[in-house]
Amino acid sequence: MRTWRLLCGHLRWFAAFVLLGISPQPLGASCGTIVTSLADDGGQCTLRTIIADAAPDTAISFAPALFSGGARTLVLDPARSALTLTRNATIAGPGATMLAIDGANATTVLQVNSGVTATISGATIQHGAATAYGGGIINLGTLTLRTVAVDANTATTQGGGIVNGGTLVIERSTVSRNTAGTDGGGISNASGVVTITDSTISGNTAANHGGGIFNNDRLTLTGGTVTANHVTGTTSDGGGLSLTGVSGGTQATTITRTIIAGNTTGQSDPDIHYDYPVTTGGHNLVGIVVLSQSPFIDPTDRAGSVGSPIDAKLGTLADHGGGTRTHAPAADSPARDMGGTCMASSTDQRGMSRPQGTACDIGAYEYVPFALTSLSLTGCATDGGATVIVTGTGLLPDTTVFFDTSPATGIVYLDSTRLRIVTPPHSAGTVAVEIRLGDDRSSMVAAFRYGTVVPAPPVRPSPPAGTVSTPIPAPPQRPAATAPPNATPNVVPPRR
Repeated sequence: MRTWRLLCGHLRWFAAFVLLGISPQPLGASCGTIVTSLADDGGQCTLRTIIADAAPDTAISFAPALFSGGARTLVLDPARSALTLTRNATIAGPGATMLAIDGANATTVLQVNSGVTATISGATIQHGAATAYGGGIINLGTLTLRTVAVDANTATTQGGGIVNGGTLVIERSTVSRNTAGTDGGGISNASGVVTITDSTISGNTAANHGGGIFNNDRLTLTGGTVTANHVTGTTSDGGGLSLTGVSGGTQATTITRTIIAGNTTGQSDPDIHYDYPVTTGGHNLVGIVVLSQSPFIDPTDRAGSVGSPIDAKLGTLADHGGGTRTHAPAADSPARDMGGTCMASSTDQRGMSRPQGTACDIGAYEYVPFALTSLSLTGCATDGGATVIVTGTGLLPDTTVFFDTSPATGIVYLDSTRLRIVTPPHSAGTVAVEIRLGDDRSSMVAAFRYGTVVPAPPVRPSPPAGTVSTPIPAPPQRPAATAPPNATPNVVPPRR
């Protein structure tokens, strides 16, 4: 009977959880699904422990208090090897510029096992190292990377950044500065499906094939920027992309609205090498195509040659907002307004709405100047606290505003041209106002004036309770002047 009562009691608690919309935590997950420690010591509340204890389809996040002082790094213990997902899960970080998961140049950072579906967002995967393949990530399941940076990882064979043997989706992310001893410095798709949208593949290196991407199966690349990648070997090819495979295989590649330019190689095909037909979705910009039968035959494609390469006129990889680094095109870049209709999404990698011109831009970055143009208020008291609408161009949600060196507070992103902010306190005088977005700056000199705080009028104290206050008599009124008796009004005589 006692056992029955205990069981009924547990069922009542479970029903209460369900009615309240609260998911009961599995045994052992005393911290729930929120990471509160960035150690990797096997203790409670760490990412590794929560991954191991979590039930299938768990959403894992990080306590905001961890980042109250700024960006943080979780350094993995090499003795514990990679963080391995054996059940479906979602891991949501605070942003790639705020959280880095670091392999200490000794272990792969993340592995997704076969049969597992996972989504990772808002984090940087860095300094992973593999003695075979997959320095940063090994994917054998179904993995989505969203607003993620995969940076500075190494593998002795394939996939310095990522090796894929399953289904890989990359959205609004950057794969950069990774190195592979053989193929696929950034990404090696050995046998699987890879879909890349509005993302940047930059500065990766391989010895043989595919400094940026090596594809041996199915690849779809839309709204991407593949640049500054390199292969080093004397018989190497495909500094940007190497699309290879055996005859009659499943290899297939579709490329749309993508920049593939500014890549280098030790021998031939600096931007793209292909052993099988490539499908173009149009609106591509390719710096150099060496082979005589170029796959970029759509009328909207632009492809250069060894004798007449096309310069995409891209800036260096930098923080232009949105959480991951990108290459901004110059104002006169041939990628501007040449991307046609934005098929994959209505925003670029940074989250900037597309189009900003007459048509979408080619590549991961939609060009718009970052500029401060006006303020709805040009001055306030020295104690600040005034609400100001900041107007500009190229604004994003992570734009910040400074009055001299003092940051504004209460920033609300209204749209790509307006922010609502609250002015900080400042000493009296005229100050410059500057907007900042990652590495970008725009300012207005002598734009805002702080004045002296006007003191509030004195408050007359109330009389003690129970007393009757005597009204203060009004000053006597001065009688109005009257004309003396028989006085003649001052009248202007009529003209004759």
